[in-house]
Amino acid sequence: MSEDTKSVTSPAGKELVDLLRGELAAVETYDQALDAWVGDPDTTSRLRRIRADHMEAVAELRAFVREAGGDDEATSGVWGAVAAAVEGTARLLGDAAALRALREGEQLGLRQYEDFRAAAGKNAEWAEFGDRQRDLVVQHVTVLEQLLGSA
Repeated sequence: MSEDTKSVTSPAGKELVDLLRGELAAVETYDQALDAWVGDPDTTSRLRRIRADHMEAVAELRAFVREAGGDDEATSGVWGAVAAAVEGTARLLGDAAALRALREGEQLGLRQYEDFRAAAGKNAEWAEFGDRQRDLVVQHVTVLEQLLGSA
């Protein structure tokens, strides 16, 4: 068991920590993409909005992890390293490759939120959060697909 999950024992609580790591990795990945972005200002604005959504999720997840008795100081860990490698490679290949990498990350996040929603069980607050985040991630994928269509 990792240091981050030492006092989170429920399956849903452990998934909260996994979601937190994923959201932290998403923020790091969008930071990298935005630092290297050479596209138009409208695209930059849309990517910043998606990043902000991930930051909001980090804040909520930290609170949930604390409530579940866990360490809310989790890092992106392995997910962050993978995200950095993928995004770094994509940056070398251009904006369209970076957008594809971001889309793939969002699709992974969508699967994580669908799994979490099933594990949230009777915790209405967690279930509502999972539903809201899943819907946001679907919107993120749609935006990235639109941007890819115009790239």
